Amino acid sequence: MFGIALLNMDKTELIWCVSKHSLSKFGRCAPTIRLGADIIAASEHVRLLGVTLSSDLSLVKHVSTVSATCFGHLRQIYVGSGSRWTRDQQRHLSTHL
Repeated sequence: MFGIALLNMDKTELIWCVSKHSLSKFGRCAPTIRLGADIIAASEHVRLLGVTLSSDLSLVKHVSTVSATCFGHLRQIYVGSGSRWTRDQQRHLSTHL
């Protein structure tokens, strides 16, 4: 079957980005899109090629996600080496990530 694209609802996301002026004009109601029998509702955050995009076009959620992932990887490396972190090391690392 060539030419037929199938929609994977687990991976399909919709983001609605508007200016503050338009947001005040239309309210907080986010649109939905109907594709055949499937309905896709807008989300506050979506992932695209590993980057988390927010509807307000800020990178706060993306930076938070990347920092948490990095901290997890650093913890795995440190625990795997057989060492233990002191509370000061943990506090220092968590405030800088």
